[in-house]
Amino acid sequence: GFAFSFDATRQARTATTPGDRIRSIAIKDANGKTIDEVVVDGEVVGDPNRTFRMVTLNFLANGGDSYPFLNFASTLNRVDLLASATAPRTGAATFAPNGSEQDAFAEYLAQSDTFTQEDVDPTLDLRIQNLAFRNEAVFSDAITGGSGNDTLNGTNADDTIFGRDGNDLLNGGEGKNKLYGGAGNDRINSGRENDLLDGGSGNDIINAGEGNNTVFAGAGNDTINTGSGNDKIDAGEGINHINAGEGKNTITAGAGNDTITAGTGNDFINAGAGNNKIYAGEGVNTIRTGEGDDLIHGGSRADWIDAGAGQDLIYANGGNNTVFGGAGNDTIFTGTGNDLIDGGLGNDTLWLGGGRDTVILAAGNGIDTINKFQLGKTQLGLSGGLKFTDLRITQQQGAALIEIASSGEDLASLSWVQASAITSSSFVTV
Repeated sequence: GFAFSFDATRQARTATTPGDRIRSIAIKDANGKTIDEVVVDGEVVGDPNRTFRMVTLNFLANGGDSYPFLNFASTLNRVDLLASATAPRTGAATFAPNGSEQDAFAEYLAQSDTFTQEDVDPTLDLRIQNLAFRNEAVFSDAITGGSGNDTLNGTNADDTIFGRDGNDLLNGGEGKNKLYGGAGNDRINSGRENDLLDGGSGNDIINAGEGNNTVFAGAGNDTINTGSGNDKIDAGEGINHINAGEGKNTITAGAGNDTITAGTGNDFINAGAGNNKIYAGEGVNTIRTGEGDDLIHGGSRADWIDAGAGQDLIYANGGNNTVFGGAGNDTIFTGTGNDLIDGGLGNDTLWLGGGRDTVILAAGNGIDTINKFQLGKTQLGLSGGLKFTDLRITQQQGAALIEIASSGEDLASLSWVQASAITSSSFVTV
């Protein structure tokens, strides 16, 4: 744009009187670098016949600068202008007075002949630069990085930022942003709105703000931190660390040894295959893992846990929980709530809490060792058509052994329980 200086003590120009207030005029690029000089020390320099084309857009962003140019006779001008005959107008700019800056720009966009000298078709412009944004701006930005390690900062508007290759730093700003890290080990930070964050390939660090965010980490060993919103997180394959905030989150991780820490909301967690570590928060959580030896800590309320295949270690903690150990020799601890526990295939070890728990027994599932069985409180749930009359209960070295009488298949061993104390009242059909 134009940069100029003037001396207010000198003669001002009117339509009939020349002035010399303008002391310098320079044309500068978007970075403030001077690319041409028009006036130096009050004198025109260079080719006086060269032309410049410039349109003021500032009034669109913040309401105008209140400089009309009706006839150039009664007002002082910021730069020297030559008055010419009144140019034809379409009358399309009904929102602004004739001859005002707003009217001139509207006529220009309508491709009329408001500027009759050196005017060109507006479609020849490639882009508009250097707009200053304010709150509630209507513009959306697209910011693109290169192949290097870029730092890309958004605005208060709704930004779209592409980091592309390299280890990039993307800061989304306050709008509803779409941030794409691309290839490389990127760090992506969003603001308070509902943002889309895509780390791409690489070992990324993604910090989602307070909104309801959607996060795609992509392949790589990623770290994901979210805020208080209801977030959707897809961590992708890799060794990921996910720290979810206080909202109602949906967390999906691919193959890899993931560590997932949930917040206080009601979260859905699908950790996928791998030796995962999951720490549920205080909400009512749904936790599912794939094949692998998982460590799962439930929250303080009613969680639904399916550990999948593998030798899993599960702490159900407080609340009325439903726990499925899956295939493998699992170790399961319950809390003070009334829990339903199905160890699944394998020889499982159960440590019961103080609640009224129900432990599922089925033919072909292996033998479960049940510790802290409470007569009158703990129930053994018979599934797959088993009935109490199908069972044989015997004493075996300080434990009551429950087996199928017809086949001799062991179902459960109740530690520190006398076989004679076990009656049909300890069983229920499920």
